[in-house]
Parts: sequence; C-alpha cells; structure tokens
Amino acid sequence: MDNKIYCLVRFTRKSGKIDTTLEETGSKEIRLWAIKNTTPKKDTVIFEKDTGIVMWYYEGTGDFPYIFDKDLGYIDDYCPGLLAVIQRD
Repeated sequence: MDNKIYCLVRFTRKSGKIDTTLEETGSKEIRLWAIKNTTPKKDTVIFEKDTGIVMWYYEGTGDFPYIFDKDLGYIDDYCPGLLAVIQRD
C-alpha cells in the first residue's frame, strides 16, 4: 500500500494561476481526481510532499488529459517556493 503523502496543484495554463490544491495519503484517489478534473485550459501537477519530486503532470486536452510521468523534476522547477510553504504545515 502507498503511504506517501501526495500534493496536487491545478492551474490555468496561460496565466499560471492556481485554482485547486489537494493533499492525499496514497496516489490512487488524487490521480483519479486529476483525470476527471483537468480541463482543456488547465494543467495539474502531482508531487510527493516530503521530497518535492513531481510524479505526474496532467495536460488538459479535449476529452482526456495527456499524462506525463517520466523525468519531471521537482515542484520548485514549476513553482519556486511552493514546496517550502506546503512543508510548513
């Protein structure tokens, strides 16, 4: 069983404005949420809370988001300072 804590950030692709953040133990539910809720103008990033490693990047398309899952780097590559703020909790 996956006991890691994952964080999700959904944002508008054009402006980068974050509109949704979630935190979940295990990846199954948070990945399902991303599939269902990443719309054509939005992207979603899921990363490990402890390490900041980005595990999945969902790029919104018409019907189903395109999912990237290889060599995605760290959340600070996408949003500098976000990991430090999240880890304060």
